Amino acid sequence: MPQNDIRPCPFGLFGRLFQWISFFTLLYAQTLCAQQWVQIADFPSTARDDGASFMIDNKAYCGTGLQTGFVAGGDLYALDLENESWLPIAQLPSGEERQYASGFAAQGKGFLFGGIRENTYLNNLWMYDPIANSWMAKAALPGPGRMGSGCFTLGDTAYIIGGRTANALSIDELWAYSISGDTWHYKGLLPFGARWRASACSHQGLGYLAFGVDGDNRYRNELYAFNQETQQWQALTEFPGPGRAYVGLQSFGNDLLAVCGLDSSMNSYNDLWRFSPNTSSWQQLGALPATQRRGGMVFTSQTALYYTTGIDENNVRLRESWRISEPTALPITAVNHEIKLSPNPCESFLEVKGIHGQMSFTLTTASGHCIMKGTIEPHGSMIDVSHLAKGIYYVHFVSDNSSEMQKFIKR
Repeated sequence: MPQNDIRPCPFGLFGRLFQWISFFTLLYAQTLCAQQWVQIADFPSTARDDGASFMIDNKAYCGTGLQTGFVAGGDLYALDLENESWLPIAQLPSGEERQYASGFAAQGKGFLFGGIRENTYLNNLWMYDPIANSWMAKAALPGPGRMGSGCFTLGDTAYIIGGRTANALSIDELWAYSISGDTWHYKGLLPFGARWRASACSHQGLGYLAFGVDGDNRYRNELYAFNQETQQWQALTEFPGPGRAYVGLQSFGNDLLAVCGLDSSMNSYNDLWRFSPNTSSWQQLGALPATQRRGGMVFTSQTALYYTTGIDENNVRLRESWRISEPTALPITAVNHEIKLSPNPCESFLEVKGIHGQMSFTLTTASGHCIMKGTIEPHGSMIDVSHLAKGIYYVHFVSDNSSEMQKFIKR
C-alpha cells in the first residue's frame, strides 16, 4: 500500500477519537521530554567549584574557581548556546587566579570582581572584551577585598552585595559600580544584615537577593527585592524550606529560578524552584537528575536554564553540564496549596488537612536535619510532635504529582 494511501477508519468515530487522543498524547510526551534535564558537553577543563560566569549575547563565559587539587583557576571558556560547544577564551593575567569571584555583564562586556587567591582577599575588577578576546583592569573597589559577594546589574550600575573579608565571616556592605564612569560608590549597610554566598540577579528592572550566610553563620531563606530608584529593599515571601547558600538564582521569563545549594547541616541539594513575583509564591519544579551539588555556575538563555561544574556531597568536584528547556512549563512537582497544618503553633499532635491522595512526608529542623519520615493518608492524618524540642520545623510532602513544604512552630 502506498504510504500516502488514506482509507476510512475501520472503527468509525471512536477510532478517529482514539487517533486524535494518541496524537495529542504523543505531542504532550514529546513536549514533556523536551522539558527534562539533559546532560550536555562537560566543562572542558579541570573539575571545579566556586567559579564565576556571565552572559554576552548567546554565549556563557565560565571559569575561575577552585580546581581539583585546591588550585585557584584563571582559565575561562565560552559555551555557545546555539550548538552547546565549549571554546577557550583568554585567561586572566598570571597571578590573578581566584575562586568566589562575582561575575556580571553589561554593554557587551564581561566583568569579574573580587574573590580569593590562596589567603589574599581581592578587591580588583577585570573587564573582558569578547571582540578583542582580552582582559583589562578597571577601578578597584576602595575597600577591603572580599569573596562570595552577591551581584546584579541595573542599567549602567552593578551592585556588589555583602561577601566575606579577611576579618569578617560575613559583611553587610552595599557598593555600586558605575560601568560607564568606572567609579565606585558606597551605598550603606544592608537593612537585613550581613550576607555571604547569597544568590542575586536582576529581573524586570529590580534586583533580587536570596539565601546566604549571615554574620552569625546562620543560613538564611529570605528573599528581597531592590528598587534602584528608591534605593530601598523589600522583603518578599520567604523560601518554603531551610535556609541555604551556594544557590544559583536566575531570571527566566516572568519568574526567578533557584537551583541546588547547601544548608547549615552540610546537606547539598539538586532541587529546582520557581518564584513568581506576580503571585509572590514558590513552586518546586523538576530536580536535576544527578547527585546533589552546590557551587556550580548557573546561567539562562531565553528558553533554557544551564548548570555546570560544582561539588557534590562527597566533596568531589564536577565537570558535568546540564540543561533544562522551558523549566517553568514543567508540571512535574506542582504545589498543593490546599495542605494545611493545625494547630500551628503546636504542642503535641499536628493535624494535616487538604490531602487528596496518599503522600509521603519528611519532617526536618530549620537547619535541614531530618527528624522523621512517614506517610499521610487521604483526607488527612496526625503527626505526633510531642517529643520535639521547641522551635521551627518544616514538613515536606511529596506525591507522584505534587510537592509542598510547610513550616510549623513547636511550643
